[in-house]
Amino acid sequence: MCVCAYVKVTRVGLPVATRASLRGHTLEAAVLKDPAYLRARSKLDLCVAQLAASRNDNGQGRSSSPRSGGNKATKRGGGQAEGGQGAGRSAVKRALEECRAAEFQASTAHLRAMDVVVCTCISAGAAPLLAATGLRSTSDSGSSGASGGRRGSNKKSSTAAVASGTAPDGKPYLRFASVVLDEATQATEPAALVPLALGARQIALVG
Repeated sequence: MCVCAYVKVTRVGLPVATRASLRGHTLEAAVLKDPAYLRARSKLDLCVAQLAASRNDNGQGRSSSPRSGGNKATKRGGGQAEGGQGAGRSAVKRALEECRAAEFQASTAHLRAMDVVVCTCISAGAAPLLAATGLRSTSDSGSSGASGGRRGSNKKSSTAAVASGTAPDGKPYLRFASVVLDEATQATEPAALVPLALGARQIALVG
């Protein structure tokens, strides 16, 4: 209905749960069209492919090395291979961080340009929405596999980002003028609190 009324609208959530004719209006579809995100994603794919190739080359080298004689050379070669893989893993982590940052920047800019954002109660807690509203920064990535020390630094940078009041697109945090909760009597209280936590000025409970 919003699309037919020429209202700028986007849907946050799983694209597979969206009607095929409306999937072009999802947040994911908008991010996949962003040039900066596409460049960051291509860089990530390249780093992952290079790391996989390095691992394959290392495995072939070990399988073809003789068991007797040349042990010192084999150990030196193995050390160089491990060093190369370490550099490859670091490159993948950096590329992943850049890709996440580009994704959040693109999603925040898209959300800011919309008149209406449609989502379920649970989808209101999606990472792009949390980043745009300041409830999560681009450095909050628990699945990054970083060491304990790196996690500590990520938490500090996340706190600084939230305190600065700057969204991923470099503008103030996104605030919603109103939140309309449809079928409100069918939603559990914890689920209903998810969209309300985004900081709306007005709330309407319907149904």
